[in-house]
Amino acid sequence: TSELIFSFALSGSQRIPAAFEDCSALCDVNIPNSITEISESTFSGCSSLISIVIPSGVTSVGNYSFEGCSSLVSFTFPEDLVSIGNFAFYGCNSLEEVNIPYGVITLEDDLFSYCYSLKEFIIPENITEIGEFTFFKCTSLVNIQIPESVTRIYESAFAECTTLETIIIPDSVTIIGGNVFSGCTKLKNVTLPANLTSLSGNMFTNCTSLKTITLPSTVTEIKEYAFYGCRNMTTLPLKKF
Repeated sequence: TSELIFSFALSGSQRIPAAFEDCSALCDVNIPNSITEISESTFSGCSSLISIVIPSGVTSVGNYSFEGCSSLVSFTFPEDLVSIGNFAFYGCNSLEEVNIPYGVITLEDDLFSYCYSLKEFIIPENITEIGEFTFFKCTSLVNIQIPESVTRIYESAFAECTTLETIIIPDSVTIIGGNVFSGCTKLKNVTLPANLTSLSGNMFTNCTSLKTITLPSTVTEIKEYAFYGCRNMTTLPLKKF
């Protein structure tokens, strides 16, 4: 059969183990309300999985839990969720939309890497950190809103987002990692936080549509290759360091 339906009764605190990894014909799953945790790699490689409903009692989704679910188009998390692991949606290249509940405070590493169809993403106002490679190669991502709750954006978080045109980084952000916008070839407008002190290495490498950028007066350091390959940049106001 190509369909798996959970129909057995469970009680108390229960979790789904990594029991269905690489079940490539699995197309639909019905998870009972008694489940509270989806373990690491539970549905990894279920490339035919189209839809899944996560019940309200689930509070944790493990690393790689839906990695490689290449047919998954949309996903709705329950409001009780507080934790989403690394690589949870890595390679879900049909995923167009996903919500993040307010209980989650960190977007983990590689969370949406290679989600080629993800077009827009609203980061909840309680997120404090965006991990490494979180949106790496989200090549359809045109718009993303970063709330003032975010304080750190780590390495390559938005690298190779080739349709991203505008990014506004709020003043709450104090650390921005290397390669964070490298390869964002359509990026034209960037607003940097007012208190930023350093531009990381390869920060805007090969941002070939970037023509000008205003640096905050607090910047005292520009690291190697920060603007490497920005061949259309015409203006870069610099103060004395």
